[in-house]
Formats: sequence, structure tokens, C-alpha cells
Amino acid sequence: MNVRDLAKARVVVVGDAMIDRWVWGHYSKIGPEGVPVFLQEKCEDRPGGADNVRANLNALGCDVRLFSKPFEQMPIKTRFAATGAVFRSDKEDCSPIDESLERAIMGRMEAFRDPQVLVISDYAKGVCTPSLCQQLIAWAKAKGIKVVVDPKGDDWSKYDGAYIVTPNAAEWEELTACPKSIDHVLETRGAEGMTLHSFDGQIHIPATAREVYDVTGAGDTVVAVLAASLAVGFDLETAARMANAAAGVVVGKRGTATCSLEELEAAYKPAERKSVVGFTNGCFDLLHEGHRHFLRECQKQCDKLTVLVNTDDSVRALKGQERPKQNQSFRLHNVQMCLRPDDIAALFDGDKELHGIYARYKPDVIFKGSEYAGQRVIGDDLAKIVFIPMLPGFSTTLEIARRA
Repeated sequence: MNVRDLAKARVVVVGDAMIDRWVWGHYSKIGPEGVPVFLQEKCEDRPGGADNVRANLNALGCDVRLFSKPFEQMPIKTRFAATGAVFRSDKEDCSPIDESLERAIMGRMEAFRDPQVLVISDYAKGVCTPSLCQQLIAWAKAKGIKVVVDPKGDDWSKYDGAYIVTPNAAEWEELTACPKSIDHVLETRGAEGMTLHSFDGQIHIPATAREVYDVTGAGDTVVAVLAASLAVGFDLETAARMANAAAGVVVGKRGTATCSLEELEAAYKPAERKSVVGFTNGCFDLLHEGHRHFLRECQKQCDKLTVLVNTDDSVRALKGQERPKQNQSFRLHNVQMCLRPDDIAALFDGDKELHGIYARYKPDVIFKGSEYAGQRVIGDDLAKIVFIPMLPGFSTTLEIARRA
């Protein structure tokens, strides 16, 4: 994959859309009231808030939809600029949206064709109510869609269940508690770059901007590029580094701005890294969409995936009943149909042989379904264990029931 692949992303954005109005002019005289008179020369409206996230995604060529308040209710931030001086006048109603608009937004979400990532862009202007945020996150998780949140305030309970949240340094420092169900935090730190916080540690990403003219809207660019990168399958660290490079582009422009694919391609310098080898194992006796989702998520986090298919009949008992037995070569073929050209599927027989394979090939990461979290996993003494969230509504037990 490369930067150009971001144009394939399908992203839905929900949040506080705003109008960033810029008025340029000069002070012409002192008026009768004894105050300077501002003589307007040019006025320009630019997308702000969630609408700036949409604009940044559009600049990358993504398929994007934005759901917010009606246009006539959008806040307007008017900046007056003259001889280097800027002051701002805001017109806004930050009242929370009502239940009818929440229902309308949720209804329109279903009409967007297979979004890959959901962005919640919260500017505390009334759209991102706790009720709507939790409905959106539940909707996304049910579809296996990652949720990226640009937060506001120090109470993140309404973002419970999000994949990643992107506070600035002040918001991160002031946070009273981060819900344990939020998987990752990308802290944006201005001139100091970014820090990616995860359960297994931190990664610092230095800033890339050579000259900084205006940081207005840079956070929207970060969220947009992060979302697009995750949508097309880049790993989280790479997505964060791309977002960091895009932020370096837009802060070199005046006002809210976007970063094009061409600009990002020139700014982003991929860090050299070794190829990541991942392993996983299972029976895969009744291959269903839950399995396929699991394998896709594993593939996103490694360069080469080996899937080991268990031949040991002792693991096939399920809740007092026997699973329908499938031919080993048939199960192996089904798994191979889900893999990339460089991936491998192979048979193994029992836990002892499985541990021996891990010891021999020394994978970088071993993937298991989230239902194994908190349990002892074979190979955890040899490699990093990553638990993949399972796709709700799919399991072998349910598949047996459907076929009964």
C-alpha cells in the first residue's frame, strides 16, 4: 500500500460543522465613537469543525458523508484580519440536538454504503450528545467499524468503546479518567509532534513542519488522514505518522486548510521497519463471516500471516454437542481462500506441536480472538499477543443453530 490508496477510503463523519469566515481589510480611520474603523476588503467562508474534517477527506479523494446540524444552525466563527492583527466574533447556539435529530442522523447512517471508519468530531456545539455518541459507537462496533474521536472536554465517558481518541496536549493533561474500553490515544502536541498512547506503551512522533503560519484546523486534518489511513488498512503507527506529516503541511498555510494526496506524498517519509510476521490458530471448521473478519483484522497488523488449522478432534466439542466434522483439506482450503498471496495456511496437531511451531518460527505477534483475553495463550512466552475484537452476531454456535 502507499499514500495514493487513501483515496479508496469510505468514511462517515458526525459532529459539529461550522463556518470559518475570514474578513480581510485595514484600519482606515478613527470613527466618531473614538474606535478604529475596519474597512473590509475581502471575505471568504471556509469549512470548520466537522466540515473541515469532511473537506480534508475530500481533498484526499475519499468517499465521505457528513451528518451535523442543518446549515442555518451551524456556528459561524468570523475572524477580522488587518495588518497582522486578528480578532474573532462568534455566532453560535450550542444547545444539544433533540431526539428527533438524533434519530434522523442514525437513520441516515444506514444509507451510506459500507463505511470503513466513523469519525466523531466533537466541538461541544450540540451535536455530539452522550446519547448520540453511544448510539454511533454501538452501531459502528456492530459492523466491525473503527471509531475515531476528536474529543472535547475532560469527560470521555460518552466516547466509551471508541478505537482511538485524538486530544491535544492540554486536553490530555486535563483528562480526569480515560475509559478502559478506549483502545488508543493519539496526543497532538503542536511543535513537539505527537505521542501515540496504547496499552503496550508509547510511541513519540516528531513534528515535521518547517514553518508554522497557522495551526487553525490542524487537528481536523490529523483526524481525517488518520481515519482514511485506518480505513484502507494501514497499521495504527503508520496512520499516525501519515497524520503527523499532513499536519505539518497544513500549519504551513494560513487559516483552515487541507492537505492533498500529492502534498502528503511529498511530506510523508515512511520509517524503515522490518517485516512483521503474524501467526494465529484455530479449527475453522464452519468458516463464517466472523472468521473472515478476524483474518482481515490480523492481516491489517502484519505483513505476512500464517494460519494454523487444528487437526485435533479433542478441541471440537462445543457445549455438550459435536460440531459437524469437516475434512481437514476442505477446512485448509477454505482458510487459504481468505489469505493474501504471501500468507500461509498449514495444519497442526495439538498444543505441544503448536508451541513447537511458534518456538521454531519465532513470530513477531500471535493473534487471538478477544474472547481469550485474560486467559493463558499458547506462545505468550515467545511473542506479543494481540487480541482481535470479534464481530458481534457471528460464532460457530450461532452458525450451527442457523444450519439446524
